[in-house]
Amino acid sequence: MGRIQTLYFLLAAACAALLWWLDFREIPNLATFLIQSLLVLIGVLGIFLHRNRGLQGRLAITGVLLSVVVLVLEYFTTRKLAATHATIQTYHYLSPLVCLFMGLFFFLAARGIRKDTRLLKSSERLR
Repeated sequence: MGRIQTLYFLLAAACAALLWWLDFREIPNLATFLIQSLLVLIGVLGIFLHRNRGLQGRLAITGVLLSVVVLVLEYFTTRKLAATHATIQTYHYLSPLVCLFMGLFFFLAARGIRKDTRLLKSSERLR
């Protein structure tokens, strides 16, 4: 049986890396940059910690929470740019959408880890 949460962690890390690329078009906010860096690290660590499901689950939940923080920061940054600039580039509207997908992928990874843990516990009871 394949572990789908590995794919979800990979997609979440790719979304965080995409946010890096989208945010470097303007002067990046240091807090947002650091949180995005941490999210990339969480996504990559989640892939390689497949033996430690407890830590992997905590990383996924942390990823969801940090994704919400980045989403709020991106929203306020986009609003501030909308107030100061007459026209906003398309990538400013794309950043919050990417944050939503990143949070969704971390959530799906956490759900997959939970299902995996339940399956393991039930198979151990049958022995």
